[in-house]
Amino acid sequence: MQCPYCRTQLRETSAECPSCRLTYNRAKTLLGPVPMLRARIYDSTRLLGTLGTRRVRTAIERLQRRYPQIDPHVLLREFPDPHPFELQVFWLFNAAGLSSEDQKGSANRAVLLAIDPPHGRAAIMVGYGLEPFLSDEALDRLLEMADPAWRAGKYSDGILTVLRGLDNLLAGAVDSMPETLGLTEEPVTEDQPGDF
Repeated sequence: MQCPYCRTQLRETSAECPSCRLTYNRAKTLLGPVPMLRARIYDSTRLLGTLGTRRVRTAIERLQRRYPQIDPHVLLREFPDPHPFELQVFWLFNAAGLSSEDQKGSANRAVLLAIDPPHGRAAIMVGYGLEPFLSDEALDRLLEMADPAWRAGKYSDGILTVLRGLDNLLAGAVDSMPETLGLTEEPVTEDQPGDF
């Protein structure tokens, strides 16, 4: 994880950024009240429209059927300029009610795709539970792949590109899980049953 203000590398247990000294409480004081975001799709810009919203909702539901542990959200809104965009996305991710109290730390597998159409910005933030499997570089690549659609005003197409890419990244993480965890496949012998 990186500090959303100065981009210094942080640990999950970091109470504050060692570089800029940002803490959750300082961010709260700086950014003030935050809206509660309870639905999967929040489009205060109304750029998705009914059909686009339906397409995105269907893709989110498909992704959740394949990976029921994750909790994806899509947000389109204008983010004000006085504060860094990444800091505002961090604030919404942590303070807007996307995850319940029992989904903190490594139990947090939420994904927030935040898009700021008026300023041409987008970010993906993932919970600590997904960080080992979804690198910043891979997530940035998904945003790059979606950018042409967003620049053309095709917001649902760009979001669908990100969701398909996220599906592929998660599939790769699942496939590499035994290696990541240091597990090896052992051949089943006659003395060892093959079922659980």
